[in-house]
Amino acid sequence: MRTLFLLIAVMLLAGCPSQPTKQPPPPPSPSQTPPQQETLSKPSEQTQSTRQTAPSKQAEAAKQAEAAKSTEAAKQAEAAKQSAQAAEQAAESARQSAQAASAAARTTASADARQQAAAAQQAAKAAEDAANAAQQAAEASAQAAAKSNPVAASEQAAEAARQAEAAERAAAQAKQAAPKQAASSEQAEAAKQAEAAKQSAQAAARSAESARQSAQAASAAARTTASADARQQAAAAQQAAKAAEDAANAAQQAAEASAQVAAKSNPVAASEQAAEAARQAEAARQAAGVAKQAELAGRAAQVTAQQAGARQPSADAATAAGGGATGSDTQRRGQPGAGSPTGAGTGSSARAGVSGAGSLPAGGQTRGERVQQLQQAFGSSLGRFDERLGREQGKLEALGEEQAKARAQGAGGLAGEPHDGTAAGGGYAGGASQGDGSDPMAQAGAGYGQPPPQSGPRQRGAATGTRPDLAHETPSDVGSGNDDDVVARQLREAAETEPDPVLREKLWAEYRAYKRGG
Repeated sequence: MRTLFLLIAVMLLAGCPSQPTKQPPPPPSPSQTPPQQETLSKPSEQTQSTRQTAPSKQAEAAKQAEAAKSTEAAKQAEAAKQSAQAAEQAAESARQSAQAASAAARTTASADARQQAAAAQQAAKAAEDAANAAQQAAEASAQAAAKSNPVAASEQAAEAARQAEAAERAAAQAKQAAPKQAASSEQAEAAKQAEAAKQSAQAAARSAESARQSAQAASAAARTTASADARQQAAAAQQAAKAAEDAANAAQQAAEASAQVAAKSNPVAASEQAAEAARQAEAARQAAGVAKQAELAGRAAQVTAQQAGARQPSADAATAAGGGATGSDTQRRGQPGAGSPTGAGTGSSARAGVSGAGSLPAGGQTRGERVQQLQQAFGSSLGRFDERLGREQGKLEALGEEQAKARAQGAGGLAGEPHDGTAAGGGYAGGASQGDGSDPMAQAGAGYGQPPPQSGPRQRGAATGTRPDLAHETPSDVGSGNDDDVVARQLREAAETEPDPVLREKLWAEYRAYKRGG
């Protein structure tokens, strides 16, 4: 062990040679510092300054970038705001278009029009919603830009732009739907007017056909009678039928034109053509009415002529019966005791006229129409009979004047002589001769002063107004007679001048019956 320690100590001693210990040199002064040491200290100072300025530049760059982003966000927000305003305007326009489409849809019953109006309303609603969304996005973008949040502002501005574009598209759809609706409404209205014009033209054609038939009937009535009135009515009916036919043709043409322009989607022209068709149809109806009136007038003239022809024999018989006293003495001779008063003859003639009128064929008429026809025939017969009586009365008055002259020139007014055993009765200047009755003096004076059993039919004309001194007392229930017609006046005068009380009462009864019947 001792040996080992010794070896280690030797080795230690061998490794550290003994030399004099040197003192470290003193630090040099600044004036004695070598130039190399100054150069080595400068790079460290520059690195330190670089490390100090780098953070400030980065902050400045960050600030500039932030400012640029804020400016861009503000611009985007402003653009979004403008887009939102444009979207609002588009939405308002779409709303107005939808309102117009709805108003047009209310004026027509077309299902297509209603569908288009609904589509316009939906598009306007979508445009309004999109405009509201764009407005909200624009406001959010402006708020984000104000808060210096460029990313959020940019996103909100982009959203506002998208919503504004959607609003503009919806508004455009609404506008497109509204014109279609308006056009559809006008076309539907034009089609309606064209259909109405067609119906008017058809009605005008029917009126023209009726007018043509009326004109034919009036012409037939004019051919069967010689009445000038019937011929005039037939001519008027033909003219009216021609006018109705022309108007119907014009209405048909106008209706066709209206349908054509309606098919060509020209509502204004279709409306004008339809109005023209309606006017022409109205003219056709009026002309047809004129023709119908002319036809009725022609038929009335025809019926009147036929009735007059049918009543002619009855009227002649009544006239012969009423004026039988003015006939020949042959009728009076051979009828002793069969004399009938003039009033009775007159009443029988009136009844004969009525009977003749009542024997007209009914012709399939109703009871009321037949009664009316009989009344018209009776009135016409009485009128003709009154006319004939008036003529006969004039003749009798002329004969009375001649008789008065003859009495003035004769030897005596009451010196009439009987012929062939015929009593003169009261003996006026007109005795009843046996001849053929051609002597007007004998005819005029026949019947005065003759006894009723031996006289023939009395002459009413001679008893009328020639001897007023023979008038008897008038019954109180017959009135004054101021409103009497010719027949009633003849009956009244015959009753007033009848000497036989029985016959006079019969004449008054006939007078009363006639007045009640008249």
